[in-house]
Amino acid sequence: MTTQIRRSVSMNKLKAGRTTADGIPINFEDDKFKKLWDYCSMYLSKDVETIKRQIANHLEYTLACNRLDFRPYAIYQAAAYSLRDRMLEFWNDTQSYFTDVQTKRVYYMSIEYLIGRSLMNSICNLDLEAPYTDALKFFGSSMKELYEYEEDAALGSERLGRLAACSLISCYIKLSSMGIWY
Repeated sequence: MTTQIRRSVSMNKLKAGRTTADGIPINFEDDKFKKLWDYCSMYLSKDVETIKRQIANHLEYTLACNRLDFRPYAIYQAAAYSLRDRMLEFWNDTQSYFTDVQTKRVYYMSIEYLIGRSLMNSICNLDLEAPYTDALKFFGSSMKELYEYEEDAALGSERLGRLAACSLISCYIKLSSMGIWY
């Protein structure tokens, strides 16, 4: 059974004074916005079939893998893309919320940024470990194999990177951070 969850950001909250990236005012009464809003109003389902379909679509369309010949590493990439799709739903809603409430934002950039591996953390935080385990089993892979493909995002000095990561987590304002991968 597929459970659909409606996204929480209301179109009414977004209407006031919104513009495109080019600064053009958005007419939310336009039918194209209403159609797209309705189409994107539900979060991706957490069921195994939806996850399998996402992985298969990313294998073929994002990674251009042949259906009969794909590498195990491609399963990792496709699963990561499918997880990214789910995280982007929340990211977009969060950005809309912070724009709506006009909160302050901090941008942090460092070459000493140690966040470690994030795939397992993201799957667990989204409560998707069981569905992803079943979906990967269908493709002849496993969560353990998936986690082994992920590279550690350790950059620079371990002490300074861990300190930066911990201090960013403890901030209570909207924060965007990035590290330089070298």
